Amino acid sequence: MIMHKLLARLTLCLPLAALAAPARAQINPFGWQLNQRSLSSDDLTLLFDSTAHLNAMPAVAVGASNAWSNEQTGSSGTTTVTRVYQSGSMPCHDLRYALRPQGQQPPRIYDMTWCKTDDGQWKIKS
Repeated sequence: MIMHKLLARLTLCLPLAALAAPARAQINPFGWQLNQRSLSSDDLTLLFDSTAHLNAMPAVAVGASNAWSNEQTGSSGTTTVTRVYQSGSMPCHDLRYALRPQGQQPPRIYDMTWCKTDDGQWKIKS
């Protein structure tokens, strides 16, 4: 009986565990409301690829920019470096995001600071 209940719970949990990985990929640090136009998971992938491109540049300079667009959703954006500096021992830069979810005008503007950690990963500075 106990084994049957455990098996039943595992059967219910496994499909939920499979959904957890895609949900993590959809985490959005831009935080708009559900009733607003927002970016799809494909849009977010393009956006974060744009960020990764700038973060990977060895000597990124103020004004460096990367644009992206998704013909499927009509969303687009531009990521631009607005400041380059050191925070303690970490190289950092500020990025300005101009986002147009589903073609929305004017674009939504977001500013975020990215710093390179000791292990070589770029992370949003809180």
